[in-house]
Amino acid sequence: MITPLTPWGVDDRGDLLYRAILRHPQRTADELGRILGWTPTEINEAARPLLRARLVRLTDVGVYIAAPPNAAIDSLVAAEQVRLAQRHQQVLAARAAAADFVSEHLSGQAERWSPVPMDVVTGAEVPGAIEDLARTTKGDVCSLVRRSRITRHPYLTQVGRFLLKSGRSMRTVYPIALLADAEELAAVRLWVSQGEQARIAPAVPTRMIVFGTEAAIIDVTYDQESETDLVVRSPVLVAALRELFGQVWTHSVAVSKADADSAHDERKRLIELLAFGAKDETVARHLGMSLRTVRRRVADLMDELGATTRFQAGMEAVRRGWA
Repeated sequence: MITPLTPWGVDDRGDLLYRAILRHPQRTADELGRILGWTPTEINEAARPLLRARLVRLTDVGVYIAAPPNAAIDSLVAAEQVRLAQRHQQVLAARAAAADFVSEHLSGQAERWSPVPMDVVTGAEVPGAIEDLARTTKGDVCSLVRRSRITRHPYLTQVGRFLLKSGRSMRTVYPIALLADAEELAAVRLWVSQGEQARIAPAVPTRMIVFGTEAAIIDVTYDQESETDLVVRSPVLVAALRELFGQVWTHSVAVSKADADSAHDERKRLIELLAFGAKDETVARHLGMSLRTVRRRVADLMDELGATTRFQAGMEAVRRGWA
């Protein structure tokens, strides 16, 4: 049976004993046993999790005394919140490591099996390779980018328009640091206005474009940025890159058309951006608010959640299921 004290290992018998000790302070196990109809051994057994949680203590003369409930439970809750916050950070670190694991997996496959033919394109060859893949493949187009394609490669604007007009969907994940630059943010919004589905993540593991299930083009350095790309057509590798994209996409924040979201969605995006560690200036640009408005809403959110820090507010909001 679940009790209010279940998180600390207190079952229904422990809960009943705790209430009895609060109601009948400074009683021995014999006395509490007569009250509850239990043996002293049963009293001492049920008291063990209460003692571990420091909700009660046992004096040298065998008397059970309860600590003030408010202070004792507040202390337990605070410690549990710290533990959950640390656990959440560990989970985020594990999620961030997924890209590295995929890389290791691909390296292992390359050693085990015969080499898969790939094309290497460099510098001026890259635009032609991307245009060729756009025209010779089918299906949706999934991209991880480090910088806006408009500011990095203006020619890609025409390729993107061709893809969207031909009825193919485009999904792209941008790094949150990109939104701190006004020109880059404007470029992202332009793509969204043309029909691209865009999201932001704390970081992207590489620069790549996956064309349906047929082909992909990816930076040869993977975790850095170079002017040399690999064109991949192996079905298993393309599937792995699509899976990598899917993992990043799932845990990213949507970029919506200006003023299209409700206040509820706006608050959710604010919470998610804070959880990613975004600065106020970046949040303001992304949500289309003034810096003063962002700071006021963050302060209001912290008051509502009873949080003293932005990180604590983000963790509490996640715990409540707000994001």
